[in-house]
Amino acid sequence: MIIRPAPRSTGHGRARGTARRTAAGRDPAHRTPGHKQRFVAALAAALAGVLALAACSSEDASNGTLRVFAATSLSVAGDDLLELYAAEHDGQQIEWNFAGSSALVRQIEQGSPADAFISADEKNMDKALKLPEFGNVTDRGEPRIVATNQLVLAVAENPKTEINSLEDLAKGARVAICAPEVPCGTLAHEALEKAGRTPIKLQNPSEEANVSNVATKVATGQVDAGFIYASDAAAIQRQGTKITTLPIAHVAPNNYPAASTDAGADNAKAAEFVRWLATPTAQRILADHGFGPGVTQE
Repeated sequence: MIIRPAPRSTGHGRARGTARRTAAGRDPAHRTPGHKQRFVAALAAALAGVLALAACSSEDASNGTLRVFAATSLSVAGDDLLELYAAEHDGQQIEWNFAGSSALVRQIEQGSPADAFISADEKNMDKALKLPEFGNVTDRGEPRIVATNQLVLAVAENPKTEINSLEDLAKGARVAICAPEVPCGTLAHEALEKAGRTPIKLQNPSEEANVSNVATKVATGQVDAGFIYASDAAAIQRQGTKITTLPIAHVAPNNYPAASTDAGADNAKAAEFVRWLATPTAQRILADHGFGPGVTQE
């Protein structure tokens, strides 16, 4: 909450009148009753604002809502995870913030309050762990690998060019791809580099900020194909949209590490949520949405 100073009366007309009276010999120290009343009112308003801020902060701290920053690809499972966790933990509320992993790291670095962070790769988690918000993360046995995901090439129902392999993408196909700093973009560029004897070069690809944007363009036919995760392909097909997925075997699956921040560790709820993500019940939900298993930690 931002406290704005109480409106201060400019009193332009009164100020000019006071100046004239002072010039005429009026005691400069003289203050009218109205001036005193305005001062008291301003002071009371400022005090009320401070008390309101304190009350708001207290409410935020006591309502127990967990603020979880998670990679966009997890949004397909977000509602189901939230519902099950609340059922198993006395109605515990979760507030998701979905974005590209690199963008989430920047948000945390810039002061956005987060209780936990789930990245779509270990590279961006490593960047996050260098921030002061994660100073004691290893004491909590974190980060934990809670899921994996496999990159695939999703081909739209009616592509303008026939696509049966990665090599076909170089024949004028309209392709959507994540930006290189985003995990899905890192994997996609690796796939193109290692697809054959020479790297595959795309012609004017549509570069997107996150994998959900790529998936949307494939599902709506705005592009012929796009590099997305198996979980995103499953979500598209679950909605009844026909796409073809081509496996990319020469690119290893991405690990999804999760860690609670020191702010979350203060109330232990965020650390508990991170541990829960590796439980069989949470893993079943993730598997239903196309994710691979996490890594069991004792």
